[in-house]
Amino acid sequence: MLKLTLALAVATPSLIGMASAIAPAQSAPQSAAVPLVGKIGSSSEWGSGWIDLAVPTDFARGDRLVLRTAGPAARIVVRLLSKGEPPDSSAGVIAACIAVPTNRILEVVVPEAHRSVIQVSVHGLENPWGKYDCGRGNGRVTLESASLARVK
Repeated sequence: MLKLTLALAVATPSLIGMASAIAPAQSAPQSAAVPLVGKIGSSSEWGSGWIDLAVPTDFARGDRLVLRTAGPAARIVVRLLSKGEPPDSSAGVIAACIAVPTNRILEVVVPEAHRSVIQVSVHGLENPWGKYDCGRGNGRVTLESASLARVK
């Protein structure tokens, strides 16, 4: 599995180029990954997939998401949508235009705390929300499952 650590120095309106800030994950103690419970959905129109969490969930800095994806997208955007944020916004993006490995399983380290998350989503296509240039011809992505390993 591909391990990613994402670092954000400052929250900015656009995280274009954030993929260049990806580095190998640090070995912080973590619990075993447990499946997130919720309803999986997707949109072929928007090239995205998600899980609507059964219970709003707090994510801590250093928590590790394990995302099993499908579809032809070579690069994706990952988002943690908190309660009260509109689902058609880019609020909560934690990884922009990261490469999808051939096994379609990504490990993404949460770069900062996110409270009351109601949805974990992945976004493909060329330019999600008109903010993230993931490349010409980039395909759709769906989410097959999501698991969470808590930082100890």
